[in-house]
Amino acid sequence: MVFKKTGELKHWSALGGGTTVGGSSDGTGELKLQDGHVVGKASAAVDPSALIPKGFDVRFSATLVKSSEELPASTAKKYGPAANVKPSVTGVFKGNSKEAKLAYVSAHWREPFGDKPSMVLVFTEKDHSKDKKPDFNAGFGKFGGAVIVSLHEDGDIFGCEVAHSALQHKNFSSIGSIHTNDFTFENGKVEGELTTDGQHDTFGETWEVKIKFVAPLGEIPKEYQVAKSTETKQASPKSEESEPVEADNRTATKPAAPGLNAKDLALTKDATDVEYKSLVEQMSFKSKLPVKSACADLSANLKAQGWAKDGNDLITPNSSILNRKRGSAKLTIFVKPEAGGSEVKMMTEGLSWDGQ
Repeated sequence: MVFKKTGELKHWSALGGGTTVGGSSDGTGELKLQDGHVVGKASAAVDPSALIPKGFDVRFSATLVKSSEELPASTAKKYGPAANVKPSVTGVFKGNSKEAKLAYVSAHWREPFGDKPSMVLVFTEKDHSKDKKPDFNAGFGKFGGAVIVSLHEDGDIFGCEVAHSALQHKNFSSIGSIHTNDFTFENGKVEGELTTDGQHDTFGETWEVKIKFVAPLGEIPKEYQVAKSTETKQASPKSEESEPVEADNRTATKPAAPGLNAKDLALTKDATDVEYKSLVEQMSFKSKLPVKSACADLSANLKAQGWAKDGNDLITPNSSILNRKRGSAKLTIFVKPEAGGSEVKMMTEGLSWDGQ
């Protein structure tokens, strides 16, 4: 959250499940500064009709850190062998009000997402312990009803697959309607609660999950460890007049593109109904291509314009998320099915919106 010196909320942004959201006109807040300490609150109401319903309500009290000071260094997480604990899962999993009993759970490391270590939890009705690709096969109903979630070490979910025999679609992806509570990864095991906070409607069908679990998980295999950056950073001299800036991860071979106008941004070749919202720096359009084809076409066109991947893409037939960067500019792209084709929404940072 960014506040004005007068204490008003200027704008806000949040990251969850691999998705970045934000706003300026939809949030309110206040901040007070007393003796080097800040106290305040901020909130934004959820708009259920939005493509990505978002909102928050927070209260805070913290010591103000000066721009010339540094925050304490974080302690690196230590990994160890998997704990000698029996996997267990209890709770409710329903599709169209019909219950499926999830009796088996396993935890596995997967490729990093968003440049952070990532894991996948597999919950199934039938035993999947001997399967070499349980997360893949469970999504197609090989082990009966199933919930497969991809998440970071802090319990932040960025992917979810659901399979249930009572659902007409049998299996689908759902991001944003499910989250963890009291999630921990320590001492060689993962533990917590997975919940949708009640019944949810997806594609005209209902589903819900509320389960508690524990499963062993050991050290990250080398192939799934986050690659260490080889870039060297050159510190710029500080002065009393200088303002702190954020690193933009640019490289010497791909300079930033200052002034790139939103209207010049590459889209799919058949893009229609293009809409620009300069106030929130967002744009949307439609394509006749199905989701996966639209993602492929858009990715190729952005690559030709100099945009590079910013972390791994999450692409499924029902919903996809792409992250791209070009110098200091960034894009978070959401693609979902719409009338036989696709609807694309792009949240931008660092573009020029002159004339929009």
